This record gives sequence, structure tokens and C-alpha cells, in this order.
Amino acid sequence: MNLDYDVLVVGAGPSGSSAARACAKSGLKTLLIDKRQEIGCPVNCAEGISKYLFPFLPFKIPKEHLIWTTKGMEFWAEDITIRRMGVMWQCYTVNRKNFDKWLASLATNAGAKLMINTELVDFEFRDKYVVDKAVLRSDGKKVEVKPKVVISADGYDSTVLRLLGEYHPKKDAIGEIYSWEMHNMNLISPEFEQVFVGDFTDIGYAYVFPISRSKANVGVGCVNLKKPMEEYFKEFLEIPEMKRQVKNAVKIEDKGGKVNVLPITEKWIYGNIVLTGDAADQNLKPFVEGILPAIICGDIAGKNVGRYLEGGKGLENYEYEVKKMLGPLFAQSDSTRELVYELFDMKEPKEYLLLLLLMADVTAISRIYELEKANYNTLRDMILSWNTWHKQTIAGIQEYLWYKYVEMKSLVQKERG
Repeated sequence: MNLDYDVLVVGAGPSGSSAARACAKSGLKTLLIDKRQEIGCPVNCAEGISKYLFPFLPFKIPKEHLIWTTKGMEFWAEDITIRRMGVMWQCYTVNRKNFDKWLASLATNAGAKLMINTELVDFEFRDKYVVDKAVLRSDGKKVEVKPKVVISADGYDSTVLRLLGEYHPKKDAIGEIYSWEMHNMNLISPEFEQVFVGDFTDIGYAYVFPISRSKANVGVGCVNLKKPMEEYFKEFLEIPEMKRQVKNAVKIEDKGGKVNVLPITEKWIYGNIVLTGDAADQNLKPFVEGILPAIICGDIAGKNVGRYLEGGKGLENYEYEVKKMLGPLFAQSDSTRELVYELFDMKEPKEYLLLLLLMADVTAISRIYELEKANYNTLRDMILSWNTWHKQTIAGIQEYLWYKYVEMKSLVQKERG
């Protein structure tokens, strides 16, 4: 079977579906493929999305997909807890099985063709990096597609990049997540997402993301594994703050998987191939938050492909427009990631206190470097003092400043057309 399409989108996760929707809305003949037999399955995700990114979305998320709301995040290290509230810390939980199907339906409703159980097998190139033909395997049958542009939205283990010869993950680039949806929990704070750092991992952290008052996604993320992930998970459940929460809990569904915490390639554009989502390392550290950034960046990628195929220009603006939209967040993400790796190399008791300060965003990244010289007791006293001083009014100020920033950014974008 031979097919002609303007755009082939590989991967029907959040970035791929968003990109396919934007391409189809631009009038392009768009094919969206996914190798899974069902969109959204299996789930490899803690399923949390941040409220502060909503103003940048290209469409509204229906309330029925926001299945649980949290007021903020709690950060745990040793016997210390830091609680953050306000718009920058408020989150929702989604059900990825339903959420990803809904995203794919936005693409098909816009006119994209969706083919599941369809895998990219090979490329034929016209020139270096310029795809002339894509060979697919769909329901066991060979299908050939001649796309004008390929959008790679196929994640940390990108087939597109492998076929290009540009899949180059650095050491410790791929993190593993061991995670379960657990029921019958005795959650300490069902209205807060919990993040833990401690010696239960080598380089990583653990989390409890509530999906109701007695249910949560519970997991450990780690790179540079020294033992099986299940052992890290068991050690995490044995810390005092977790033992009482999981005493009567039951594992319901495995939601573990892998994700890239470092770039797996050097560029976002190769010839007529555009990368988006995890394939382009478009997730925010230290929590590797990728769902909403993937939707936002996928939409920008699709719109730029539309302009490119309409007038021969546009692809070169893709990275610029992403950075114009989310640049400060990605810049902070990169700086945070580098510092996290550095702190895990300290091998001192105070490393977890510094990680706590970093993840809870209590102090500027530059200040963390200064605090590396402080002793353990000084850091403890600083954190305890900060907890005493920090009141909800600070969160209110943050929320006001954030919405002012979004309002200003929106006005600038409207003026630029």
C-alpha cells in the first residue's frame, strides 16, 4: 500500500497528537501513527499537570479530565517538610488513558488520519536528513508513505532518531521510573503532591501524586542504577513518612517506564524532520514534567510545519517560537538539572538538604552554590527558619506576579500578530 501525505507524525502521545491537530487545522493532509494497540496504554507517568502552564495551552482542557486537584506540593528530606502553595505549585491529576485518547480525537476531528498498531520501520532518503519515503508496518502489513515533513514525537527511545543515525543519549540520559497506582492509602496530605529525596535512591527522587483521598500514583525515579528499581521502591516505602501511608495499600496498576532526563540528540530539526516532546527533551526538570510542555511544543511544531509547507519558510522559526513561549522555564530546567547531578555527587549528609532547597525552589540556583559551603546544622536551621517565616501571603504574591507575566506575554504576542 502506498500513501501520500503532507505530514507523517510518529507517536500519538501528547506532543504527537497536538502536532497532528495543528497540522490538520493548517489544511495539511496529516497521518498520525502509533505502534501501540490502544492510545494511552500502557501508562508510564505520574499523571500530574501544573496549573501555571494552562495559559500557554492551544486549547482548553475539559473539567472532566481534571480528576483531582492539589493545592500545592510538599517536599520531604529526613524529618523536614517544605510545603509550597500558590499558582506555581497547584496541580491536577489526569487519567492518561482517557486524556491521551481525547488528545488524539482533537487531531482526528481536525482532519488527521490516525493509524494505531502501526510502527515506523525504515526511511528512504532523498538527501541527507531529507526523508523521501517512510516504510511502516501496520497490522502486520507493509505500508509506504511519501511525506513532505516528518514530525518525530516518539519519545526517549525515538525510532526516527535511530533511523537518522542521530540517537546519541549521554551517560545517565535515560531515567527509569518504578511506579504503581495504589488504592486504600492513608494519605498524609491528599490535597498535596509529595516529593521525597533521600538515600533510598542513588540519583533520583520519589513521589506520591494523589488521585483521590485514598488513591495515588506512588513511584521512584532513578538514573545510574546500582540495583533493581523494585528494591529502591521497597526501601522508599519503608521510610517512616511512607510506612503509615501504605500500611493497608494495594497495588492496582503498574505505571512505570523510562524517560530522558538529558537530551538524546543535538538538534530539533534535521532536514525535513522536526522533533517534539521527549524526543526533543522538552520536559521540565527536576520533575521531568512533560505532558503540558509536549502539548504546547507540539502545537508550535505543527503550526511551523504548516507555514513551511505553505510558503517554504517556518521550520527555522520553530525553536525560536518555543523559546519565546517557554524559554525561561527551559533555561531554569537546564540549570536545575545540572545542579541536581552535581549535588548527588557530594556524598555528604547535607546533600539531601540542598536538594530539598533546590526542588522546593526556596532559594535562587546561584544561592545553592553558595550554600554548598555551609555545614549541615546551618542548612537545617535555615530551612526550619524559612518554614516558620513563609506564609500563604507569599504564595498570593507569586500568583499575582505570575498572572501579570502571562497577561504581559499575551499582549506582546497579540501585538506581533
